[in-house]
Amino acid sequence: MRRLSFVGLAGRNLRYHWRIHSGVFAGILLTTAVITGALILGDSTRFTLRNIAVARLAGAHYACQLPNRYFEASLAHRMAEEGQGVPAALLRLQGMALQSGAPDPLYRVNRVQVLGVDDAFWQLSGTDAPQWNAQEVIVNEHLARALHAGRGDRFALRVVKPGLMAFDAPLSPGGDAAAIRVQVKVGDIVSDNGAGRFNLNNEQRTPYNVFVPLRWLQELVDLEGKANLLLAGETWSEGQLQAELKKVMHLRDAGFQIRALSDQSYLLESERIFLDRTIADAALTLPQAEGSLAYLVNSISGERHSTPYSFAVADASLAQLNDEEAIINRWTAEKLDVSMGDTITVRWFVVTPSNEFQEQARQFRIKEIWSMEALEKAREAIPLFPGLIDVESCTDWDIGMPMDEAALKDKDNEDYWNQWRQTPKLWVNLSAGQKMWGSRFGQYTALHFPAGWGNAPALEKALLNKISPEMLGIRFNPVREEALHSVDQALDLGQLFLGMSFFLIFSAVLLSVLLFTFSLQQRASEMGTLLALGFPPSRIWGIFSIEAALLAVAGATAGMLAGAGYAALLLQGLRHAWAGAVAGTMILFHLKLKTLFSGFFAGAGIPLLAVCWTVWRQCRRPVRELLHRDFSQKKALTAAGRPGRLAHGLAFGGLLAGLIAVAAVFVIRPAATAPFFFATGTWLLGFGIYAWYLFLRSFQMEKEGGSLSLNKLALQQLTRRPGRNTSAAALLACGVFIAISVISMQEDLGKHAAERSSGTGGFALFGETTAALTEAPKLEGIDAVALRLRQGDDAGCLNLTRAAVPGIYGVDPAVMKKRGAFDKDADGASVWSLLEQESPDGAIPALVGDMDTAMWGLKAKTHPEKGDVLYYSDDEGKEISVRLVGALPMRLSVFQGSILISLDNFTRIFPSESGFRAFLFDSQNENTEETIRRLHRQEEKSGMQVETTLQRLEHFYAVERSYLSLFLVLGVLGVTLGALGIGVITARSRIERRAEWAMLQVLGYEKRHLLRLLVVENAAILLVAAILGGGASLTALLPSVLLSSTTLPLLLQFIGFLSMLAGGALSVALALLVTRSQSLLLDLRRE
Repeated sequence: MRRLSFVGLAGRNLRYHWRIHSGVFAGILLTTAVITGALILGDSTRFTLRNIAVARLAGAHYACQLPNRYFEASLAHRMAEEGQGVPAALLRLQGMALQSGAPDPLYRVNRVQVLGVDDAFWQLSGTDAPQWNAQEVIVNEHLARALHAGRGDRFALRVVKPGLMAFDAPLSPGGDAAAIRVQVKVGDIVSDNGAGRFNLNNEQRTPYNVFVPLRWLQELVDLEGKANLLLAGETWSEGQLQAELKKVMHLRDAGFQIRALSDQSYLLESERIFLDRTIADAALTLPQAEGSLAYLVNSISGERHSTPYSFAVADASLAQLNDEEAIINRWTAEKLDVSMGDTITVRWFVVTPSNEFQEQARQFRIKEIWSMEALEKAREAIPLFPGLIDVESCTDWDIGMPMDEAALKDKDNEDYWNQWRQTPKLWVNLSAGQKMWGSRFGQYTALHFPAGWGNAPALEKALLNKISPEMLGIRFNPVREEALHSVDQALDLGQLFLGMSFFLIFSAVLLSVLLFTFSLQQRASEMGTLLALGFPPSRIWGIFSIEAALLAVAGATAGMLAGAGYAALLLQGLRHAWAGAVAGTMILFHLKLKTLFSGFFAGAGIPLLAVCWTVWRQCRRPVRELLHRDFSQKKALTAAGRPGRLAHGLAFGGLLAGLIAVAAVFVIRPAATAPFFFATGTWLLGFGIYAWYLFLRSFQMEKEGGSLSLNKLALQQLTRRPGRNTSAAALLACGVFIAISVISMQEDLGKHAAERSSGTGGFALFGETTAALTEAPKLEGIDAVALRLRQGDDAGCLNLTRAAVPGIYGVDPAVMKKRGAFDKDADGASVWSLLEQESPDGAIPALVGDMDTAMWGLKAKTHPEKGDVLYYSDDEGKEISVRLVGALPMRLSVFQGSILISLDNFTRIFPSESGFRAFLFDSQNENTEETIRRLHRQEEKSGMQVETTLQRLEHFYAVERSYLSLFLVLGVLGVTLGALGIGVITARSRIERRAEWAMLQVLGYEKRHLLRLLVVENAAILLVAAILGGGASLTALLPSVLLSSTTLPLLLQFIGFLSMLAGGALSVALALLVTRSQSLLLDLRRE
């Protein structure tokens, strides 16, 4: 006779007991499939985001981008001559696209990226260079879909025309940013999977891109030969690029020029009029360099007379003057009828961060009067202010400051202009001038170098030795490395889905273990026989463990394959029903062998460990119990068998700690309330289930002689199987907790939208423009708050990658405090006051747009003194520290994904960010749609996009709503599996107790008494599950509701609560119906 091995015996056992093992197999399959599917989803997300990160860079590994500064495009060719590879020079501007013949500006596509490129860009991206035809452009697929345009179709392209100087700088050309409209034809459409996705922001969303010939765009916006973006490929290194930049850079690349004066001296000037502070400081270290600051003052007045609009100069060479002394020319002295020693008053405008002009005045004593014939050099040295110098008459002056029309027409001043042009009328020393006319844009308009420098090339060489590209922010960044790093730190959807599937996995594992335990109990006599025959417990444990292992391997193998299908189904859901969870990103399926094996071992290992432990426990039971299959909890009836004080103390302490934590929220008020409350609820639920288990083990009947009611008998039956009955209650309690919690998390955003303390700030509308405005739009029935905006990475829920430098809004804290907008602090302190505090280390204080952005988007700590620090580069290339001192006190606001700083700090560190590009509107108009339409029409040229603040919140909330919907679906699957588990437990108990019930019937109990016994016993389990699950969810969510504007959907919660209890009751009823006894005599024989 052939000897049977352990494996062979285990295989035969599997075949013989296939019916009950099929349930275990299904549970392991489901566990493995869910785990594997979630891991595959995580791999697919990372794979997709990495592909997007590489595609959106169009082959670039390094980028040098200057948002508001322009260099010579020839710089790229000079670097190519000196270095390796061909860097691509681009002119990147903002624009709008309008469908041809569109009747309404609502058909406009805003925030279009207009990219002037040449062959070097296409070569870098690995794409064949197009053959450009006149007025032809190339668009990406995303923009083509938005415009419903194909090859050969025409559309209107409006390009924002940038100025070399900020249009809200002093003496800059007046008006809002101009936009040039031109009709173009679609020459080709490039794929969004390649160069068409080009974007340097760390986000997965596809931009609207229009590619045009570089030279054509330069001519269109009057920036001939200019570019503002350099791209380099993998043949370079960061160090090589910076070294080549330093080697080949000219002053004109930085926007500077050397102008020779008639006396052979030189001026260093900027095309931006005001010299950068770092450049001026470096250049002033050269021998004999002196700075000057020119300005246009409103008036110069004597005691009796005044002259309007005069050029004034503050010069370092006038060291003989103190701060109260001035020099005027002879014409001015005669006009004002003043002489040396007299006092004059000078008035001028300063520009506030809110773009308001405030007139200031100061008096000076006349120290000298210069003759007009000696001022030729002074006239030459005045900067070429656009809109001032290049005009024929004073009435033609066009600058951003408000000007008095009558004063412009002053005959004497017009005669002065015709004869002496821009010759200054007033001189003061440099210190006094900088106090009056210095601004965030600079403290100098020119640096003067004497004739001793020889020639301009020698001076330029000396200046370039003092100036580095980094001083101006001309720096190559490793954008590919940063992009991939951002992906590595992105939200792990795999881990998120594992967490969301926890209850489903828990139910599947518990059901598998219960079914295998029932199988072991059913085969207890087999185990007892082997022990009686002399088999050691370890040998028996090995036999049954091998059987479990074979079952686990088979289930996990099938589950591993099913997991791939489950992941594919999830991806389909994320492309359609739950697209909001990934912000509409098309996640590509990506399978890794390592992930399959990880899912296999996790899916097989978790239930296998639990089963092996169960087998070991049963192997240690006495032979008599195994042969009689008696597993009731006899030890619970003795003092020695009941849990001790330590166990009860642990349960009580755990519950108390959870309640204390909930109460502490009202004092501490953590920013992350939702996760904190959910974790607290889970804690309470776990210890509640443990307390129920201890109660069942500790329960002891009254002494003999006491009355025995059916209710007591039902309770006693519960104590016979404390583990089994605890599992039944736990399955349903977890389902109740998850479902009620998820339903409660669904927020009605509109319920409190009109309140100032809500995420809308009480504002009705939110608008952003493509081109900046000098002031907020004016429309009847609306009141606007204007905000400055610095574009950056989206740190909100709509961005799956990790934001490195989130966008910044510049706000006026005083305006927000006055309105009480976005403020919830009950103690009277305003969150906006945090923006006005000063940090000892000089860091700029900032508020995160909302608490979700702080916790999930930035994963940052906010604190007035110890908050995390973000690093930005200012307009001069200097690193700026921004400390997150707090967050707007709501989970979701219209500023999600961004941070906010004060207007003063914004204009100080980003002076070249002209005007306002974001607006909050209070509206008194009842017809909101008509108001939006009117704003769109009025601000069509600026590309304003307006939406209600509630729509903006809903747009952000779509991500969370999709997650909650998916969480609820997975939770319902888990509840269904839990209800099935309760049914299985009930059926098993009913089968085990058939003989017992038959004996009760023989002793005189009627069927209605036994039915009542069943109802009481199972109703107790359902009631305990309802109390544990409902209590935990209520305890967790009630403080959150009291501390926020969340409104509980009570009706929906109640319906869900009853549905789950009804599902559990139905499962129990079906189990009892299926296992009802057919023969009383047969049941008695078993007893």
